Amino acid sequence: MTQPLDLAALEARVEAATEGSRELDALIWGVIQGLTAVGLTMTLGGSEELRTPRGEELRFPEHPWPGNYTTSVDAALALIERVLPGARCMVEREFDGRSWAMIQPGIAAPREQIDGATPAIALCAAALRALQAKQTGADHA
Repeated sequence: MTQPLDLAALEARVEAATEGSRELDALIWGVIQGLTAVGLTMTLGGSEELRTPRGEELRFPEHPWPGNYTTSVDAALALIERVLPGARCMVEREFDGRSWAMIQPGIAAPREQIDGATPAIALCAAALRALQAKQTGADHA
């Protein structure tokens, strides 16, 4: 089943997530690819497939496979570098187990800080919020 991709709704969903998932990774990937909807399905053999709203499978090399953005800090940082090159990033895990991340896309850009269940989730949510702010700023410029 495909899901529509709305940046603000996805950011809120990632921020509220209690753990990372391949579904969230696929949705984040879809936003980055500029798709309007994407679906992640499992085959009978247990492998994953990404599909467009019309049911077409997205294949390599035109569509690189989504990273483990919501479960890997390295993948989340690579995502940030791809969509917000040169952005300043900070991430911290608190004593209570929650995490927060801050992203500042440029010297004059505002900082986007978000809490998350894990460092990777906090980084992804902050990246989506910064990307949304960047797009909104471009729309108003």
